[in-house]
Amino acid sequence: MDYGTTSGDLPEVPGYRVISAVAHTRRSAVFKARELATQEYVALKIYAEDDPESRDALKTRLWSALSRLQKLQSRNVVAPSQILLAREPKRVCSVMEFIEGDTLAVALQR
Repeated sequence: MDYGTTSGDLPEVPGYRVISAVAHTRRSAVFKARELATQEYVALKIYAEDDPESRDALKTRLWSALSRLQKLQSRNVVAPSQILLAREPKRVCSVMEFIEGDTLAVALQR
């Protein structure tokens, strides 16, 4: 999946300064970012759907999942806090707490 933009390989997301890529799959990519309003580090997960109908369906699914995940209270679950639209490329993304360390894929390979 291509996340290339005019500013290099990092997407542009309103209200956030994207710092680096963390992980990617065929369907999404995760980036470390800083929320401009709070200066807190967050994880931005950007999804691959790029046609408007797929984006709308994805936003609906994510909002539904968001409401269910926010009810869970577990240190093993990182629930998204927001669903928004990246500016460039125009894709749906979710905002989550950023946890420093290896990805789950790396940890499972050990």
